[in-house]
Amino acid sequence: MILKQEADFALTGIGMTYEREEAIAYPFPYEIGKLSFLMHGTREKSRALAIIKPFTYEVWVGLFVVVIVTSLLTNFLRKKTPEPLAKRWTFPRALWYYCGAVTLQDGGQKLPVTNSLRIIVAFYWILVVIVMAGFSGSLTSYMNVPEKEKPIDTISELVMRMEKNEIKVGTIYGTVSYANFMSATEGYMYTIGKRIRGDETGTLVRTVDAGVIRAMQKSFAFVCPRASMEGSLASFGIRNYHFGEEQFYNHYYSFAVPNGSPMKEAFGKTFIQLNEMGIINKLYKDVLAQRKRRQIMLRKANPGNATNDQSALETEVERGPRSLRLEELLSAFVVFTTGQILAVLVFILELGFSHCSINAYFCC
Repeated sequence: MILKQEADFALTGIGMTYEREEAIAYPFPYEIGKLSFLMHGTREKSRALAIIKPFTYEVWVGLFVVVIVTSLLTNFLRKKTPEPLAKRWTFPRALWYYCGAVTLQDGGQKLPVTNSLRIIVAFYWILVVIVMAGFSGSLTSYMNVPEKEKPIDTISELVMRMEKNEIKVGTIYGTVSYANFMSATEGYMYTIGKRIRGDETGTLVRTVDAGVIRAMQKSFAFVCPRASMEGSLASFGIRNYHFGEEQFYNHYYSFAVPNGSPMKEAFGKTFIQLNEMGIINKLYKDVLAQRKRRQIMLRKANPGNATNDQSALETEVERGPRSLRLEELLSAFVVFTTGQILAVLVFILELGFSHCSINAYFCC
């Protein structure tokens, strides 16, 4: 309408671009927005394997090596000692005992009578008690204090995660940011634009609200001016979200007037004065506060409505403590099932070698 001289000015969220400035005039921008990316807030990592999380893989490997080496050393010493009672500490018996010690059991083996073997066993138990105390404390922490996913703050990390297909990146169709992604010829903007072209259904939305909801519910990074997204977040009452610290570029917004219009200078002076007095920033904050108050009033008016957007998008942390779920104890059940299968296999072996007792079997 501005190009056709059908309107004196356009009052809307019009982004300032070089191509548009060749056709229409812009007064002083009333807002300088940051083109940022929005994602859901940090979520809990799965605790299905919490039983092995207290230690790093290096520690687990170290414990395995300690058990094997200690068993070999015990077997070597019992071969060299003349004490008859020490002869029963064969490698299989010693291995069984030390594995039982890790679970704070005695392994069904009588303590050795020689001093050398007693020293080995004593110092091994000291190690086991310290290690298991640390394991118990760390396991309790992992079960009760959720481990958070690392948030994405930089564009380079965002693109790296996108290329690994861990997350999708998108924006609003037909906007300036969409045009910039499509026209980019190099850099991160080009990489993201190429992905958007290959999956428009999964990366493009029609409104800010739709982009915010998708970012909260899926592994999706929504690229849009931050002020617009903050307004939508306030309207929905969403509290658990994350803005990347790095921004793509600044977005300038202003009124649009025909070229040569005297209102350009008038609007420009007015915007400068309002900006210097802080009124524009105050109006922006007032709008956000009004939307938040409206959302609070809606929640109070419908306290039993558990299907609103805010409730659906709250995280486990916002809901407070809760009971452990089956998936968080899955590893313990896997260990239990493995033990049952092993017991069945041993039972089959016992049937096949009924002439040999279980202790004699370990001595073989």
